[in-house]
Amino acid sequence: MKAPPIPLLLALNIVLTVAAQSMLRAGMKHIHMDDSALRFIWRAATNGMVVGGIVMFGVSLLLWLALLSKMKLSILYPMQQGLVFVGIQIVAWKWLGEGVSLLRWAGVAVICLGVYLVSRG
Repeated sequence: MKAPPIPLLLALNIVLTVAAQSMLRAGMKHIHMDDSALRFIWRAATNGMVVGGIVMFGVSLLLWLALLSKMKLSILYPMQQGLVFVGIQIVAWKWLGEGVSLLRWAGVAVICLGVYLVSRG
């Protein structure tokens, strides 16, 4: 069986990483550090969103390993991190209701330009 193309693996890795971070944030909104350490750990470990986020990170890690076997780290890492940042901004704004300033949107545009340049180098 032929391996999936690199752009597809990278896109899936980015989507899973953004989803994992978003699920962790959604799950942790109601779990506070002012609880005792054991209570905090228990509440996080039994929260479906937190557990789902951790599972997504696991799958994302497997995709990351596959990508590392095929691409240079110096190109792959900036592309992945930049696009994850862009995805997080969009999801935080649309799904989590977090405000995103005009200055931050300008930063997202600069990051997109940087990802484009890195991908060409």
